Amino acid sequence: SDGCSSDLIASLMGRPDISVGGPVSISPWPDAKNPDRYAVNIVQSGLSLPNRDYYLKDEAKFAEVRVKYRAYIEKMLAQVHYPEPGNAAGSVVSLETEIAKRQWSNEKRNNRDLTYNPKSQAQLKAFAPGFPWSRTLSAQGIPEQDFFVVKEADAIQALSELFRATPIGTWRAYMTFHYLNGVADVLPAVFD
Repeated sequence: SDGCSSDLIASLMGRPDISVGGPVSISPWPDAKNPDRYAVNIVQSGLSLPNRDYYLKDEAKFAEVRVKYRAYIEKMLAQVHYPEPGNAAGSVVSLETEIAKRQWSNEKRNNRDLTYNPKSQAQLKAFAPGFPWSRTLSAQGIPEQDFFVVKEADAIQALSELFRATPIGTWRAYMTFHYLNGVADVLPAVFD
């Protein structure tokens, strides 16, 4: 994907008013090592199903959910006349599966010693250079923020690289679906 397009995608992912999702989530929380201040946390994100097991486990119950989830995505995209909604739905599920492969398990995420990785903005950009951090932080209204806590360190690095390697068309389908899914309750009944 080219830089301009990926910058635009990252800007849209950062906008809190449209909530289209993305492979990382950026949000303020009390600083786990200094509760008198807030830190901007960077956390693995990007899945619609409850957790990574739904994408990665072979048991019949998970496989059935994946089939139904893909059909749901296709239906939502078809409602807005998205081009080739079946192919787009397959791309979304494939992308979320790739996101799941890079995410930490819940057990690993619960290890507090592993989930406190403070970074300045310069350190963040060097640590996970595949993601256009400046564009996303500007879209969130925090371009000058200079203290971050990266939660799942190597997962954030891998998700950053996945962001850069994923074609723009796949991100477009992903964001369209996530947007529709997020606002379905205020759309006509056919979406809700």
